[in-house]
Amino acid sequence: GRSCAEIECMVNESKISLVHNKQTELQLGDFTAALNRIIFSDILKDNVKSDEQSKLVAYHEVGHALMGYVLQPENVHYVSIIPQGNAAGKTKMNADDDIVKRKEYSEELLKISLAGMIAVRVMAGTMTGGNKSDIEKAITIATGMLDEGFYGMEYLSFVVNKDTYGESRFSSALSEKRGAKIVELLNS
Repeated sequence: GRSCAEIECMVNESKISLVHNKQTELQLGDFTAALNRIIFSDILKDNVKSDEQSKLVAYHEVGHALMGYVLQPENVHYVSIIPQGNAAGKTKMNADDDIVKRKEYSEELLKISLAGMIAVRVMAGTMTGGNKSDIEKAITIATGMLDEGFYGMEYLSFVVNKDTYGESRFSSALSEKRGAKIVELLNS
């Protein structure tokens, strides 16, 4: 949530953009840009990166954005190398509104989530830290693909045993099988 003062500031920033760009009505992009200016104004003062760090972050974020543009061009919203929270940069993808997801859509998301890490390796010839959230996201996507039944009933998580507390537990064979399939998906 934002305070009333921050929202008022965002609306005023949007109006300034409207006048500056000689527009007649506000668009969603005006509000997004205004919010980014407000949020990032303090961050920029405190987070000065070296040219090398900026280049690595740019490679990473461009990797996500480029793969997103190739696979889901309508869903790429914006790319930034300005730190946001714990992230050194951000590639924002709009969510797909479809309720029923295709297997191919999930495969595309998997590729997009790992593209930043791969781009740094290709462009800079190295691996960097900061990939944890991308890897966690990829594992979540791959696990979801198994749970959706994209690869058959044998991987579904609801085929489990209940322990003495009523908690669902995977059998060790199912856990190994799911783990192997997730690694296969991440490597494909």
